[in-house]
Amino acid sequence: MKQRRRFILIGALCAALLLLPGCGRVAVDSDSPSYSVSTVLPAPSASDTPDTSTPASEAEAEEEPYQISGLTLTQEAVDSANGDVTLLGRLAPDAETAEGYFTLSQLYDLSDGRLAALYSLSDRQINISEGDAWGVASVQEYLALYDWETGQVERTAALPEGDESSFSYVEQSGDFLWSWAQQSDGTMSALCYDSDLNQVTQLECSGELFGCGTQDGAWLYYVENGALMRRATNGSGAGEEVSLERDFSISYLEGLFSGEDGAQYAILYGMAGDLQYYDAVVNLDTGEFLYLRESGAATLYADNGVLVANTSPLEGDDAVYTVFNGQESATYTWDGEEAISLEVLADRQLLFYETEWGEEGSTVRLGLYDQAHDPVSSTSFAVGEDYIWLYGTPVVLPEENALLITIQGESLALYFYRWDYTADAGGMEGLAVSEAVYVDPLIADVTELWNPAYFQPGSCPEALADLRVEADELEEQYGLTIYLSDECRSFLGSYAVTALSDHDTVAYALEVLEEELAKYPEGFFRQFDCQWLEGIELYLAGSIIGIGDGVLDYAGGLQTTSDSAIVLAIDCSNPEDLRTALHHELSHAIEIRLLFSGTGGVDETAWSELNPPVEQYGDCYTYTYDTFGYEEFYGFVHDLTTSKNVYFIDTYSLTFPTEDRARLFETVMSGSSAVDWASCPNLRAKLNYYAECIRAGFDTTGWEDVPWEAWLEEDALDGAA
Repeated sequence: MKQRRRFILIGALCAALLLLPGCGRVAVDSDSPSYSVSTVLPAPSASDTPDTSTPASEAEAEEEPYQISGLTLTQEAVDSANGDVTLLGRLAPDAETAEGYFTLSQLYDLSDGRLAALYSLSDRQINISEGDAWGVASVQEYLALYDWETGQVERTAALPEGDESSFSYVEQSGDFLWSWAQQSDGTMSALCYDSDLNQVTQLECSGELFGCGTQDGAWLYYVENGALMRRATNGSGAGEEVSLERDFSISYLEGLFSGEDGAQYAILYGMAGDLQYYDAVVNLDTGEFLYLRESGAATLYADNGVLVANTSPLEGDDAVYTVFNGQESATYTWDGEEAISLEVLADRQLLFYETEWGEEGSTVRLGLYDQAHDPVSSTSFAVGEDYIWLYGTPVVLPEENALLITIQGESLALYFYRWDYTADAGGMEGLAVSEAVYVDPLIADVTELWNPAYFQPGSCPEALADLRVEADELEEQYGLTIYLSDECRSFLGSYAVTALSDHDTVAYALEVLEEELAKYPEGFFRQFDCQWLEGIELYLAGSIIGIGDGVLDYAGGLQTTSDSAIVLAIDCSNPEDLRTALHHELSHAIEIRLLFSGTGGVDETAWSELNPPVEQYGDCYTYTYDTFGYEEFYGFVHDLTTSKNVYFIDTYSLTFPTEDRARLFETVMSGSSAVDWASCPNLRAKLNYYAECIRAGFDTTGWEDVPWEAWLEEDALDGAA
């Protein structure tokens, strides 16, 4: 590369901050230093030169249409422990142009000597202290390209505008930039730009697409229905599944990195054959697992083609990073008091940094290490704000042994520093480098009980088409959504749900469902569509298998939430338990609905007063599914005594208050137990209080002969309505 003058860097800073279409030169506020950088930015064309007959104010507006207020340029040497550190400039949090408020989001280091930047213009100031600020502002994002060699802003690209519910982000892979977007209707798209900001490809699909591109830009890897997929970025061909050597249902693709042999590796998070979650590293060419450990053993991520394993504890003890750079691995152990963080630079050097906050200013400490894990340099310098953070990944300045480092302060201002590091200054004090050693096996011993791919939902089989029609009619009549057979296969919370596909058994489940739903007041289930709740989804499923800690091995039913719906799954493979399980889970759904009714739901203090006296017996609930009640309460359990002085249907009622109420509700709705409600005043009192809570939280217009209100006194009925 050509020899560059010192002020080229300042031009780069301006380009990073002022990458706006048509930007010819930089203008600063009158309070800013008079330092000019117009000599290294594109000069205005002849058409931009103002006519001398034009009034001065109009000429100035024509000549400098993209002036940014809030940008201060400087070139101030900073007192540093090692190497020259220079403060290049400051961007205020309320910077704006004639086109709108200006926000610099990220800088991207392109290896050919150019810098890409992501910035946005909005129609109002974005104040992060206002929770709804991003929602009410109209924001347009741009990518822009700056050439360090020539000092030119080469081109800009406006990213596609999304709707109010869209989600998007930009990430770098090698010299390629990927812009990901998800619209509110679920449509996904990925735009890939090369180092010239040419759009290489645009991929779209109706489902999952967020993924990672290879550093050469040839392939896109992503997850679809639990499988790892890859697709050529040139748009040719459809996605193809990557074959793995063992059963593994993928939840997330965490990143890609390159080995010394040129092979590509993927970091995955998902479920193995024992239905437990693991982090994994897989060779994308062979499908071989090089790493498979229970989630939480280490946090794995890939950055600039380098694999990092962070085993740092949340509090206390040392911070530990194990880094594999494609050739060898090493462990970095930090024993400092302040937390240390790691950024992998574009040239695969490692930058460790620590920020120490203080009331009269903060200190930044940096340690730079090369690809062979040898120390390059370290330094420290002060920043005049109480709280500071490193903003994005520092940019390597080509052939200059320097880094462009962006710091954000508590004021949300951005500070740009240039560190000219030296190659003989040693490592960072407090950071020890050693050979990477794993105590635990890298491949866990997994018992293959299931193929997790089985639990990916499918469509209703043709053999059950007639039953699907029946379910559709029930949906229309009652206002809920019903899933059958393969539609039920899923992971819901801490449970895996299997499909029930026997025609006669599913037909019986629908028959029971129709009978039991008819017991509820007209329009009852439509009231579950309120606020952000969007009704009930009911799975008529097979076995429901517990796969998490603190849950049942098998459940007769479960309730959870998915997106905005209340999800109920019922094990319909045991016809004798079907009715009770249905009403039990509907009770849990009712409790969720009550929380959105404005009444606050069931008052647990009032509920506790309906149990045996706390001052005499203590709290009756175990709050765990591992223990079904304490022995001292067994004399109050209906199933364990002939006494009428009972408070609980069975020992399962002693796990949680919600389970207590669900047992009461399922019993009265299904008539499954020989409970003599008239002779059990304590059970009746609890049921009646629950009925009052339900009546207070629902629109009870037209409610008559409601089963769970059979023992509720008329005056209580009137008072709760």
